[in-house]
Amino acid sequence: MHERPGDASVVPADPSLGAMRDGSMPPLPAGTAWDDPDLSLLQPQHGSVPAFPVQALPPFWGDWCGHVAAGAGVPVDYVAMTLLTAAAGLIGGKRRVSPAPAWTEPCVLWTALVGPPSSGKTPAMEAALGPVHALHDELAAGNEAHQRRHLKARETARAERRWWHHELLGAVANRKPAPDMPVAAQEPQPFMPRQLVVEDPAVASATAALRGSPHGILLARDELAGWLAACRAQPVWWLKAWSGGRQVMDGDGGADRAAGCSAVSVLGTIAPDVLAKALAGSEDGGVPARLLFVVPERPPLQPLSDASVALQPLVVAALARLRDLPAPPRVVPLSAEARATFEDLRHSIGNSDGLDGALAAWWGKGAGTVLRLAGVLSFLQWAARPADQPEPLAVSDGALRAANDLWAGYLWGHAEAVLAITGESEQRRCARKALRWIRVQRLEEVGREDIRRRARAARNAQDADDVIDTLVDSGWLSPLDATQAKTGRKRLRWVVNPRLRRLAI
Repeated sequence: MHERPGDASVVPADPSLGAMRDGSMPPLPAGTAWDDPDLSLLQPQHGSVPAFPVQALPPFWGDWCGHVAAGAGVPVDYVAMTLLTAAAGLIGGKRRVSPAPAWTEPCVLWTALVGPPSSGKTPAMEAALGPVHALHDELAAGNEAHQRRHLKARETARAERRWWHHELLGAVANRKPAPDMPVAAQEPQPFMPRQLVVEDPAVASATAALRGSPHGILLARDELAGWLAACRAQPVWWLKAWSGGRQVMDGDGGADRAAGCSAVSVLGTIAPDVLAKALAGSEDGGVPARLLFVVPERPPLQPLSDASVALQPLVVAALARLRDLPAPPRVVPLSAEARATFEDLRHSIGNSDGLDGALAAWWGKGAGTVLRLAGVLSFLQWAARPADQPEPLAVSDGALRAANDLWAGYLWGHAEAVLAITGESEQRRCARKALRWIRVQRLEEVGREDIRRRARAARNAQDADDVIDTLVDSGWLSPLDATQAKTGRKRLRWVVNPRLRRLAI
């Protein structure tokens, strides 16, 4: 059905580099001699990536994502992937997609919105999550009523327990058989409000939220590094959360109980260098293989739009249908046409020649990811229809093909780009950060402390020396006084290649 894109390692010229557009370097001042520097340190860490295929979304949602992106001045990629992940969080384990009776996938997605500071990822996420937060706030009245019923049940149980205790004392005092504790004396589990969105990545917090929302939740936070650390600390719990499997949850007073579903969709933002450190060495098919990465190129400026405001009530109403999907959980099969399409897809995914490590692991999860995306797209399309329309009984061939196009034509290219970043050495990442800082500051010379304290590209003096060595080897720095190198004294200042200051910012 599709082929893997070609080599993504070819980096296109950055339009911001001005004179480098035609492949030539800016001229040097007279009397200076520098070798051509390594331009890749000034290029984006990833190559060209596919644009988000808005046509893969149901028309109503594609229009809304475009209006939100225009209104917030952000890439539509961030908005659309926030929508898909939020919808997955609302559906959770209530509906599972199944290509065959022995194989089901929950509507659970893990998405990382990747980009440097000021790339628009946080404003996009906040704007797209606005309707979900509105639905979350609507639950307050229901939670209050449920808490009152819970308090009544708890106090009733405590009263029953006191009566039973008196009867037990009397029986023991009169040498009679002790009465069994009645079922009505058993206290209910602690009250947990129903929640749609949580921010704390700690397993204890997610567990508490799942007690009140047993079919699934959305973990949405502005910075994913803390969640990635939580995954490293308790990987088994989080992998079960991704699969919507049963979990053992701590109960009141140390008692445990199993949960029928622990589906947790995850959404958050992260900078490329932070992500690279967090995923360093992760090639075993764990978290990186399950993450959907989004690292869009900056779109051209366009007029701001207010059109999304008019659609807001319709969006809230549509997402409410996902939130309120009736129990019990149900398996949604593929239609006959979709199953035939899926068989072809499985054969193409089975061909992973030329891939290894994290890329091979990500590619290998493709079939399950397509099923999840198809389920989310199916229910998003239904949610935007008139309220009297019944929910889908099967995933259509059109939804499966749209999910496959999204996965193979878009997400794969972004995964290649992001996972290539994680393979770059930390020393080179720090050198890239330092060089970009030098460029913005338009410096003529730098010292070790500039790299360490002002550019914040090194943790200590030794790391700063390593970064400087990389920039010297790359042709961007040179010792300010060459005699220092001959005498063996530590070089304290380095001159910056004049070409750097002649490049457009």
